[in-house]
Amino acid sequence: MGVAESRLRDELERLSPGDDVRAPDWDAVRRGGLRGSARQRLAIAAVLLVIATGVPAFALSASVRGFFGFGNTPRPEYGKAQLRVSAPVGPGQVARLWAAPSTGGGECVVVTVAAPDSRARPNQINGGTACTLGKAVFHGQFWSFSHGTRKTPPVIYGRLLVPGAVGVDLRWRGGSQRLSYSNRFYIGSARSLINPRFTQLPYDIVALDGTGRIVNRARIPTSFLYSDWKQVEPKLHRYRVSHGCDTVNVWHCKSR
Repeated sequence: MGVAESRLRDELERLSPGDDVRAPDWDAVRRGGLRGSARQRLAIAAVLLVIATGVPAFALSASVRGFFGFGNTPRPEYGKAQLRVSAPVGPGQVARLWAAPSTGGGECVVVTVAAPDSRARPNQINGGTACTLGKAVFHGQFWSFSHGTRKTPPVIYGRLLVPGAVGVDLRWRGGSQRLSYSNRFYIGSARSLINPRFTQLPYDIVALDGTGRIVNRARIPTSFLYSDWKQVEPKLHRYRVSHGCDTVNVWHCKSR
C-alpha cells in the first residue's frame, strides 16, 4: 500500500462511524479506485467531498486533500488561532488544541506539541490539523487522532457537543486515561496507544456526565492504533478466532 493510498484508507475510516462493528472494507474501495483510472479516482474524491461538505465536522485532512489535487486548500489563519485546551503528553511535552478561522472562510483545528512554557501559536500544517471545506463550520462534535513521534505518544483530540457532559475518558480493556476537557474541546494521550497489546482492545472515547454516567461513546478504529497495520491485521484475526470473538460484534469474546 502506497503512502497516499494508506492516507486515503485512514481518512475513510476516520469518516466512517468509528466502530469496529461491521467495519467497511476500505481496502476494497482502495483496490477498486486508486489503482484504476483517473476517472475512478475522481469518483472517490467526489464521494469524499460530499461527505466532508455534508458533515463538515469530519473535514478532510490536508494530506488527502492534497493527494486529490483540490485547489485552494483551506489553511488555518494562524495569527487568529485561539487556545482551547491542553494536556501533558510526555516528558516535558504539552499538547495544545487550537481553533482558528480558515483561509476559505470556514474553521480549522490545529494540534501543537511543545514545552510546557511555550505558548506560541501554531505556524504550519501538521498531522494534527483539519479544516472544513469552503465556508462550512464545525457544527457538530468530532474527534481525530494524531500519530505521535519518538518522544510523544499519539494524541486524541476533538470537540464534544453532548448535553450534560462534563468530562471525557480514553478507555481500553483494563485501563483508562482522563483527557483534558475545556470549552467543549478535549485533548490527551496514553502510552498504551502505541501498538497496544490485543488484550487491551478496543479503545473508546467516552463522555461522562456529573454522576459518572456514560452519555456518549466513540470507538477508535483498530487500524489507527498500529504503525504497521498490514502486518498486524492477520495476527489480530488469529487472536479473535482463538478467543472465540463474535464476527458481528468483534469484541464479544468467549475467553477474554
